[in-house]
Formats: sequence, C-alpha cells, structure tokens
Amino acid sequence: MRLIYGAVLLILAAAVGWLAATRLPAPDPIAVVDAVSTSAPAEADGGPIRRVPQPVHVIVAPDTPSTPDAAYTPDAPIDLTKARPAATAEVGPAAAAPGPAARPARNAPVVDESALRYFARQGDQRRLDAEIARLKALYPDWVPPADPTAPEIFVDTELDELWQLFSQGEYPEVRSRIADRQTREPEWEPPAVLIELLDQADARIRLTNASNAKQWKTVIETAAATPSLLTCDYVDVLWRVAEAFAKTDRPDRAKDAYVYILTNCDSPAERLATVQKAVDVLAETDIAELLSYDRGGEFEEVADTLLRRRVGVTAEDPELTSSPEELARIEALAADGNAADALLLGWYYYRHKEPGKAVDWFDKARKRDPESAKAVEGYALALIDLKRYADAEATSYDWNEKSADNLAAYLIAAVDLLAVEPPLRISEPVLQRMAEVIVRVKSLQGGEQLGWYAYNLGQVRTALRWFEIVRRWDPEYEPAAYGLAVVYWALKDKARVNALIREWGSRSERIANIGKPGRTELRGSRPIVDVIVDAPPVRTVREDPAYAYVEPEIEPEIAPESPVYVDAAPAATGGGSSGSCTGTTPTRALSPESALRRGWCLMDLNRPAEAAIAFDIALQSTSSKTREDAAYGATLANLRSGVTDRASVTAAAAPMSAKRQGEVTLSILSQQAVAAYADGRYVETILALEERARLAPEQTDLMMLRGWSYFKLGRLADARRIFEAVARTGLPEGDKGLAAVAAEQAGFGGGRF
Repeated sequence: MRLIYGAVLLILAAAVGWLAATRLPAPDPIAVVDAVSTSAPAEADGGPIRRVPQPVHVIVAPDTPSTPDAAYTPDAPIDLTKARPAATAEVGPAAAAPGPAARPARNAPVVDESALRYFARQGDQRRLDAEIARLKALYPDWVPPADPTAPEIFVDTELDELWQLFSQGEYPEVRSRIADRQTREPEWEPPAVLIELLDQADARIRLTNASNAKQWKTVIETAAATPSLLTCDYVDVLWRVAEAFAKTDRPDRAKDAYVYILTNCDSPAERLATVQKAVDVLAETDIAELLSYDRGGEFEEVADTLLRRRVGVTAEDPELTSSPEELARIEALAADGNAADALLLGWYYYRHKEPGKAVDWFDKARKRDPESAKAVEGYALALIDLKRYADAEATSYDWNEKSADNLAAYLIAAVDLLAVEPPLRISEPVLQRMAEVIVRVKSLQGGEQLGWYAYNLGQVRTALRWFEIVRRWDPEYEPAAYGLAVVYWALKDKARVNALIREWGSRSERIANIGKPGRTELRGSRPIVDVIVDAPPVRTVREDPAYAYVEPEIEPEIAPESPVYVDAAPAATGGGSSGSCTGTTPTRALSPESALRRGWCLMDLNRPAEAAIAFDIALQSTSSKTREDAAYGATLANLRSGVTDRASVTAAAAPMSAKRQGEVTLSILSQQAVAAYADGRYVETILALEERARLAPEQTDLMMLRGWSYFKLGRLADARRIFEAVARTGLPEGDKGLAAVAAEQAGFGGGRF
C-alpha cells in the first residue's frame, strides 16, 4: 500500500510539473465591455464582445485603480489584463486513481475532478451541474465521467470535510483548516479548484456588501476582478452589477447586463425578477426592449406593472388621459379581486369627472380591503360629487380620525349636507356627531354652516351661538361676522348690528349693506319640524374656550324696514379690503398688521405661497407681538408649501413662545426626515428622527420611516425592532416590514425592496 501511495504522489508531482510547463496560454487581453451586448459594439470604455462557449462570462471593467468613491470617474480607461479567468490544473488527493486511462494526452491539461466527485457523492445536483459547466468552459475537450460517484482508489477524508464545510458556506473555517493541515503536512497542497472557489466566494461576499452599502465603484471593480462570478450561476451578482452601472449614470451598461441574463439564463423566477429589478432603474423605453425577450408571456406581470404606473400618472393629473385599451386592461386586472387596481381606477375616474364610475370602483376597493383609508376617502368624495351628501357623511364618519385626508372628506360631506337648499331633515344623532367633529377640529366652515342650518330652521339663538363660536376661533373670519350681522338684524339688535358695520364695513360690502333696502341678501328662514343640535354650553369639563358663548342682550326693537345706520356710518374706502384675501389692495402695499390678517386668511384658503409673502411683510412691524405671529405664520406657510429650509429661516426671524417654537421645530424635523428619505439619504433621515425623538414621541408613520431607513442601510436587527413595535399596534405596515427583513435575511431580498 505504501508503494502504491508513493507512486501516486510521484505521478501527481510529475503532473504538476508537466502542467507548469505546458499550461494553456492565457487568453489575449480583451478590450472588454461592462456587460454583454447582443448587437451593438461597446461604448467608449469597451470594445466588441467575444462570444465564448456557455457559461458566458460577462466581463466587467474596473474604472480606475482603487481610489475613494468620491474620485471615481465612470468613463476612465480600462485595463483588464489581470481580470481573465485562470485555468486550474492541480490534482487534489481526491482525484481518480492514476492509470493508463487517467493519464492526460501529451498536450492536454489534467482536469481536477475532485470537486465534481464530491458534489456527486453528496447528491448536490445544482453544484454538480455548475461544476460540470465550469470544467467544460475551461477544458472544451473534457468529457465528464460516466459515474462521478464511482468508488475511488484513494479518498482523502480531511479533504471531504473541507468540501462539506465549503458547501455549508463556512469559508473562513475552510481556510483555517487548510492552514492547519499545511502546517502539519508542509508538502500537502489543497486542490486548486477549492482555492479558486473560495476566492470566488470571498469576492461574492465583498461585492454583495459593497452593493448593500451603495459603493457602486467597488461593486464594478470586484466584478471585473472576478469574472467567474458573472454567469447564470450567480444571477444576484449580475443584478447588483447592473444596478451599479445604473447608479453611475451608465444605463446602457445596466441594460446590457439584464439582456445577458435574459439571453443566457433559463430560470423563470430569475428571469422575471430580472425585469422587475430593471423597472426600478431603467427608463420605460429600455424596459420595453427587455420585454421583447419574453418566452410565452412570462413578463406579462411586469408589463401590467408598467401599465399601472402610467395610469397612476394620469390618475393624478386630470389634464392627462389613458387610452380606452389601457383602462380596459386595468379593469380586467381589477376584476380578479385586486383592491389596488380598483382603487387606481376609482381615482382615475374621480379626477376625470366621472363620479358614477369612480364610486363603483371605490366601493369595490373598500370592500376588498376594509382597512383602506384611501378607498373610503375616494368613495366619500365621489358620493359628494354625485350630491349624495348623507351617504358620504355616513360612510366617512368612522374614518375621520384616520388621516387628514379622511377628515377633510368628512368635513366636506358634512358642510355640503348642512348647506342643501331647502334644508334637509337631518336626524339629531347625525347632527350631534357632525357638531362634535366640527368643534374638535375648530372647522370655521363647519361651524358657520351649522349656524346657517339653525337659522334656516328658525332657531335664531342657536345660530347666534354658532356664529359667535366661529368668531372666537378666528376673529378675522368674515363669514362668521356676516352671519352674526344677519342674526342680530333678525333679532332687531340695533347696537350690535351697527358695531359690526363699523368694524367690517370697510372690508365687507355685504356687511356694510345690512339693512339697506334691496341690498341685503339674507338667508331666508324656512322653519320645518326638526331640531338642530344646540351650540356647546358655556363650559364643559374639558374647559375648552371654544365651548363658551355669551347670551346676547336684546335691545329695544326697531322696525325691519328702518335704516340700520342710526349712528354715523363709516366712510367707504372704495379700494377693497386691506385685511381680506380678496381685496384689491396689493399685498406688498399693506401695513404689517393688515398683511398679518391677510396672511392668516390666505392660510385658511390653503394658499400658503401667497400667505408667506404677506407674513414676510408683517415681520417688518415694530410690534413684537405682530412679529412673533408673523414668524409663526410664515413658518407654517413655508412648511405647508414644502419649503423646509425657508421654514427654518422664518422660524428664527422673531422670538416665539416655547409652545410655538416646539411645534414648528417638530414639523421642520419631520419634513427634513421625509425629504432625506425620498432622496435616499438614509443616515440623514435617522439623524433628523433622532433629533425629533428628543423633543416628542415618534408617530407611527415616522417609526416606519426609521425602520425602512435601517433596512436600506442593511441594519436589519434595528429595522426588525422598529417593525415589531409597529406591528404590536395592529398596523399591517409593521408586518410588511418584518416580512421584508425575513426575506432579506433568507437571501431572497437581493438587498432591494
């Protein structure tokens, strides 16, 4: 046995020496492209493609010698003389026994089949097939053994253990054991194929980590240095390389990488995922080219995704339209019970003034997804457009605290229901709940409309209290002042009518004309047998000032037809209001105090950009109180306009109370976090959220923003902790985040979601 073993070692040594002398010549240096192209020559940093037998290696050029990413020049000259794959020739201890049949031909290399035989014995078909493909690519004349599992004369159990550890991904342990054995047996050399595969695995890990960290230059350099990774066996690597090209402003190279996969790789799941990933980084025209590689409808799902995206754009802009064919396809997709498609159609038809169709699709969406606040919002808005105000109010009431949009939809429904002429019979429970919401949010329009509803039912004193409450919420709200003037006129309260005319006559023509024959447009009283919810009592246990009212004192009656102006009438300005939103006086010509009033009025009309101009003028007042109010208003206006940096400047323009300063600081930090996340600046997102968390508890939506930022940064443990906290509140967004983390940790996420 010792003689046989010695003979084997002599033969192996001879084979290694012979191979060193007769190794196949290395391929000529190639002017390589960054990814395989199917037709056109390479661009400036590449040359024509050289086709080689499968598996084709997509050879990727490094851009420059290793330098920091900041100095990266995408189109630098490329030298890939070191990037070509090396042929392996050493024979490990697990190779087949020497003999006449095993000896190579005079000019043929010796093929190391140890890895192939190990994978065959383990029944690892995937790795066996990959090893056969690799050896065929290196040695075109090599023929695989008929039975790779056949017994071998010599078996190295330690080497088998190394292959087993390699199969389990224990690469550092494999290297450690190789070093230990070489220390014990200085003449022992591990199989070259094992070392090559270990190097390949290390390169794959480096590339994956660089991709997760968005170090795109390192991704490309690592791929160029390890072309054996760029095959269908490592599709995830090809995806990451394609993304790196896209992120370094080379979409054509990214497209070439995707085309290579679609041309050469056969896994249906990987092919579909390839096109799905391309959708996130390539233009739609490039995606259309990728879809041409479809094999029997396998990319239909991606085509539908692109269609949804196009219709989504037209659903947001009523000036744009989708073709009947596109809408018909979305309707066909929505027919299978998909809530998202039904919701998309609902918004499209709503914004294109087809509320009848919109309400049907919104109804389907909310029934398919009972937790969809957007479906309920759309359904209520479509009902409002159809003038079905009672249905809209009933549908949206339970959702008015879900979001600002749902609250707005409810208030619109409630106000429109109250404003119907002639007044509808509204049950007391419905009136009560409308009043509760209106008082809770201090809705000026809602409180005003409750006043007119009471007035039209003949309940003038109740109307009076509602108009007083609205004026208390905002003393500059002209509709409430007008309502009070009408009510005082009906109550024949001369003094209060004249007081309102003196205060508002120069700013409101209709208030100035109260009591003038043929000029007053009062809302006529139409008493019906019904009730109106009374205005809030003087005080409640909540001690909310909005609940207070003062019972008016009735002065001696005056005849309705008598002139109201028993005192000196104010002089007419003729130039429009200086404080109203609709006055003819230019904003920049107003005094600081008048500009302040106009600013708040414009904010009520949701015109923040104009309001910001008015507040800037008010900031020049000599009154510290006016300057504080103006700084506060300007900050809110800029925040509502999305100009976060400008909001930070205006917040510091004048001292504000601690309460106001706290409010604007929280809003600014929230917007900074959202903006940073949208730009992909996840570290800055977390920093903004950390700063905000020191001032106030974090809301659920901001917690999700933090969780996804951790996820994008590869901090999966932190992301899981945040998603678990959200999931415990019962919100489905937390469960979705946990599923994404689990998929990423299992290797299915590809580092992208």
